Amino acid sequence: MGKKQFKAESKRLLDLMINSIYTNKEIFLREIISNASDAIDKLCYLSLTDDKVGLSRSDYHIDIIVDKNERTITVRDNGIGMTQEEAENNLGVIAKSGSYKFKSELDNEQAEGEDISIIGQFGVGFYSAFMVADKVTVITRKYGEEQGVKWESTGADGYTVTPCERESVGTDVIMHIKDDTDEELYGINAALDALSRTLSLYPDGFFAQFKNGIGEGGIRFLLTERIDSDYGVVGCAYESREWQNIALDVRLADGLDTIICHELWHATENHILSRDYSAFSPDAWAALNPEGFAYCEDPTQSDSMLEWTLYSSSPDNVYFVDGYSCVNEREDRARIMEYFMVHEDESGLLIESPAIRQKLQFMCDAVRNNFDTTGWSAVRWESLLR
Repeated sequence: MGKKQFKAESKRLLDLMINSIYTNKEIFLREIISNASDAIDKLCYLSLTDDKVGLSRSDYHIDIIVDKNERTITVRDNGIGMTQEEAENNLGVIAKSGSYKFKSELDNEQAEGEDISIIGQFGVGFYSAFMVADKVTVITRKYGEEQGVKWESTGADGYTVTPCERESVGTDVIMHIKDDTDEELYGINAALDALSRTLSLYPDGFFAQFKNGIGEGGIRFLLTERIDSDYGVVGCAYESREWQNIALDVRLADGLDTIICHELWHATENHILSRDYSAFSPDAWAALNPEGFAYCEDPTQSDSMLEWTLYSSSPDNVYFVDGYSCVNEREDRARIMEYFMVHEDESGLLIESPAIRQKLQFMCDAVRNNFDTTGWSAVRWESLLR
């Protein structure tokens, strides 16, 4: 089949993507994963009225496959898939939101070099793949169809759509990475490796419980090259509707494991508080700190409290992991969980502190009281309490 041309407005926007108008190129992965999640939601919704779907909520998955030798990143889902007509209509077709016009008007008004991000707000997420890829291949098969579809493009010169074989329902988005994007690829790969290592430390069924009562939301990770902060933050957790979001700075190849576990505790605490607002009583937590102690709130002042940290001469004087733990009680708890999840040597020393042991027990009880722990065994953060 011959190559088809993008519509004029779509082609102009695609040109902008290919020529890297956005500084945060790593957002492409967020957008492609978001599309995969939408495809899963559609099939899950269909299963409510079609028992032939044969999948429960826990059967759906999104896989991210990195092939360094072939220079490809593949995002694979087992969602609803697309027919040939849907592939042509959905892939690379700009949403009816005036995105290109909006972007053009802003370009005329904004100072040179200022980043204006419309991806994710105006339905142009699929285009973002071309910021890092010189070829994008989509292999998909719609639920209820026997034949698959292959959509492929190397950019603004057009695309091809042909029938193909695909064993199961779902979609693969295969992005062949440009030669000049090694830095971005390295950071993304390091983040995916860190996520793979750290998420495996948590018990089965833990993350599924972040969804709401009708199976919506959960935890999602956002890879970025910049988190705006006065204190050089490299990770943060925040809530938006039914989602617990964790942003990670992919420039930090080393140390991401600890950042992930730190921010996952913040997400966990948010989830617990949504169920039981009194789970972390300030008075009960304050009773585990030195008499008269007050959190400093300013990270630049925290080093003055090192006498009560891991660096103290006696376990009986250890109330905090380090100076940063003295900023506020939420950071205190996140720092404790981070160390007991990732830093085995230090956690062995910390557990000797009566105060740290009590704090960790307090946190474990809050998790046990607000999560279904059926089937949990050898929970990492509880292992040293036995």
